[in-house]
Amino acid sequence: MGVRLSGLSVEERGRVLVDLVRGVVAGILGHDDPREVEADRAFQEMGFDSLNAVELRNRLNALGGLRLANTVVFDYPSVSALAGFLDRQLADQDTPTTNNTLPTALGELEEYIRSAGGDDALRRSITEQLQRLLELAGAGPNEGHDANDDLDSASDEELFALIDGAE
Repeated sequence: MGVRLSGLSVEERGRVLVDLVRGVVAGILGHDDPREVEADRAFQEMGFDSLNAVELRNRLNALGGLRLANTVVFDYPSVSALAGFLDRQLADQDTPTTNNTLPTALGELEEYIRSAGGDDALRRSITEQLQRLLELAGAGPNEGHDANDDLDSASDEELFALIDGAE
């Protein structure tokens, strides 16, 4: 992908990437014409399932030399959103890494989490991923863990056993 994008303006890059993602999605869904795929329509509304999502991720990885996450289609749920993400990823590959890349990414992550609203399943998934990242960073599985959560969810028997053990 990078060779076809070099030297293009931001708008041209966006159009090329939307067309590329649209073409891949059309192929996966069996459309003859990529223009049948609406750029702003959610993948789920188009009939995407988890197998289609994996296929899209694999094809994009092969085309762009990227290593996209398994959840990329759910994190960027339309052709336009996914194309924008790919543009940022490819731009990041072309620019040298700076010390402020991680804080910027964490800031974006914070905004994404806030936008999740009341979606409990999404929040659980985010929490699990963040816990894995903390472990990877060396924070360990219990650092950042609030013991009050354990107390709130403990049964009466577990609380009495805890009190008895403390005496």
